[in-house]
Amino acid sequence: QLFDWKTQPNKETVFALQYIMQTGYGSNFDDMYGHRSMFKEGQDMSDVELTSIKIYTKRDGSPVDWTTMPRRSDYPSEYEYGKVLVPWYENTFTDMDDRLHKNVILPGSLFLGKNDTYHKLYWPYQSYVNATPPPIRTTFTEIALIPWRKFVTTDSENLYREDGPTDNPLIRFADVLLMLAESINEESGPNSEVYNAINRVRNRAGLPNLPAGLSKDAMRNEIRLERFRELMGEG
Repeated sequence: QLFDWKTQPNKETVFALQYIMQTGYGSNFDDMYGHRSMFKEGQDMSDVELTSIKIYTKRDGSPVDWTTMPRRSDYPSEYEYGKVLVPWYENTFTDMDDRLHKNVILPGSLFLGKNDTYHKLYWPYQSYVNATPPPIRTTFTEIALIPWRKFVTTDSENLYREDGPTDNPLIRFADVLLMLAESINEESGPNSEVYNAINRVRNRAGLPNLPAGLSKDAMRNEIRLERFRELMGEG
């Protein structure tokens, strides 16, 4: 709800650039972050790096085992590779930090796009043009891309590709909590107030509390990782 134009601004909005769905007064998230399977086709000028995905953990705090990811060199074609790669994503990225699937569209995931139809992210795109559900089409169909879900409108909500209704939150409550944790940690180390602030952000994402007894340096690293996971794509 934090990034859905229908529920913006909300109680967690501290300061945001506010937009309306009108020429000259809207945001361009759908154009920049959106893909070609949206009602008003986005140009996905920004997509998500695989490095970013690797920062997220399971809900129990454990990392994803990336050594099990299929290797392209083991398959004779992109099509044969995609037949194992997409199921790997579908089976591997379950029970994750809630923010991952709310931020991005991973291979095998669905998106409610144009014609009020669910589209699926397959690989490669050309091999699935007649599939059901239909494929998510990106601007560069010959490149495997991970599109954004965050900030992007669904079905037929936005009438103007470059003038969408979605606000841009410059400061929101979770950001304040993480700044609080960071500043206190730098001043006096990871005391209870630091733990309480960062754990409030983690717990909402379905993650457990951080382990007790972290050093100042270790906590600094955890705060930076938490900022990345929570504020990903927000500038």
